[in-house]
Amino acid sequence: MLKLIIYGYSYGNRSSRRLERACHHNLSFIWLVSGLKPDYRTIARFRSEYKEAIKNVLKQSVRLCIKLDLVEGNTLFLDGSKFRANASIKNTWTDKKCEEYLEKISKNIDRLVDEAERIDRQEEEKESLVKIKKELMDREKLKATIQEIVKTLQETRKSSINTVDPDCVKAKGRQGTHASYNAQMVVDEKHGLIVSSEAVSENNDLNQFHHQLKQASAVIGDKPKIACSDSGYYSLEDLNQVGEDIKVVMPTQKQAQKENGIHPVKPFDKERFRYDSSQDE
Repeated sequence: MLKLIIYGYSYGNRSSRRLERACHHNLSFIWLVSGLKPDYRTIARFRSEYKEAIKNVLKQSVRLCIKLDLVEGNTLFLDGSKFRANASIKNTWTDKKCEEYLEKISKNIDRLVDEAERIDRQEEEKESLVKIKKELMDREKLKATIQEIVKTLQETRKSSINTVDPDCVKAKGRQGTHASYNAQMVVDEKHGLIVSSEAVSENNDLNQFHHQLKQASAVIGDKPKIACSDSGYYSLEDLNQVGEDIKVVMPTQKQAQKENGIHPVKPFDKERFRYDSSQDE
């Protein structure tokens, strides 16, 4: 099972269902598991129960690459990529969406109650109230569910939550806005091998630089000399946590915007400041 998961990861197959299908149709997977066909639930349960052991094996793989001189660990590159979650963005709820739905449901409940009372008053009407009462119960159940979502939003202090996959976030990518995960990856310069990765529940890369660099350093067993990233990671509070022994190569957001021609740097912006020690008084 461990071979199946590690081999699947190396080819980008992270889903337990995809790994199950691969054991039925992909010859390399069939050979690897000796013709066994594990159920996706078995794969998911194994991964859940032995999560830490799998992480240790992956870390050992990186250290093996270092011994084989495939990874140097001197210069690391950080970047994030949006991976769509197995959930629809329609299931993502915000405070505003909950408020709108609760208002609409309250009006529908009032309408159904009034309709039930009207039919009761019409003695000659033979229609059963079972259908209306069932619809009323469904509306009240939906209202209770949405109120529970509102409570969860308040307790977690999240701006939104997806009822199918609570850990995913609403993120904008190249293919539009979807329920997604932000996959953080740290890559070594020599051969472009990934030394560390993590799926985080954030829709941008802010405040991820120090944490991801710390994780990569723990995997490699030493701090890098140089760490590089794009301006999406730029946060002075986060950068202050990086040791002075690591050279950080990262443009500010204004510098990146200048290169893209979005917002030119103005004459008195701090990006134009140059320190001249000879002018000190």
